[in-house]
Amino acid sequence: MSSSGAADAPDPVRALSFGSVAANYDAYRPAVPASFLSAIGFAPGMRVLEIAAGTGLATRTLLAGGIEVIAVEPDPDMRRVLTRRSPTLDVRDGVAEHLPIDDASVDAILAMSSWHWFDVERTLSECARVVRDNGRLVAGWNGADQQIDWVADLFRHREPSGELSPSSDNTPAPSLVTSGHDFRLIKEGRVEWSWHRTVDDIAGLFGTYSGVITATPETRTSILHTVREIARRHTNPDGTVTLPMQTRYWIAQRRPREVTEHASH
Repeated sequence: MSSSGAADAPDPVRALSFGSVAANYDAYRPAVPASFLSAIGFAPGMRVLEIAAGTGLATRTLLAGGIEVIAVEPDPDMRRVLTRRSPTLDVRDGVAEHLPIDDASVDAILAMSSWHWFDVERTLSECARVVRDNGRLVAGWNGADQQIDWVADLFRHREPSGELSPSSDNTPAPSLVTSGHDFRLIKEGRVEWSWHRTVDDIAGLFGTYSGVITATPETRTSILHTVREIARRHTNPDGTVTLPMQTRYWIAQRRPREVTEHASH
């Protein structure tokens, strides 16, 4: 989990690398399962701000659940796919650290598989500004269950170094717990599901990870070759691979705002 310190700041090149593969990102990344909405307490009619919405992999699940969504995404190529897939959606150019939305104007905020790219302190301050009293801030992560040995071995190759990527620790919770007085952590959990992919699908998925996108062509080719080899060892009789998936989440609640000093004047 990155902090606001310069040494630990997210890499802006990698953070904005996804637009170069926006169409593949939308095609190969996993959508958020519908069961996730009830797990985090999102209900029809809620007004939700989605930060770093990408191409809409979570957005479309929210919309299908009857939720009003304002989607914020900084990358113009990702926004183009997002708008094409959901043409009536309220899409805004912006970043987590400076949200283009009015104070206390949404019921909840969702950041899906993106929290590790933010300056946490500035993002929490902005989230506290725009969400209503007692509203929810949900940091989620949607991906393969890397507690399983072969899956962990496979996903090490999303980084050229062979180490786990910045998003693979899946632990935004400490930054929510220690975020000061504006939010308090109220729940964390996971939704488990299975995703059936072909070997080509899995190679396509790995081609959308920032470590692979920004690697040299030679390194990228080597990584995708290795990924295919590992995936082939775990194919089903029908030629697909069953990836065990988990959608993890951490929910913090906005504390009620204090009465301003104007009340005493």
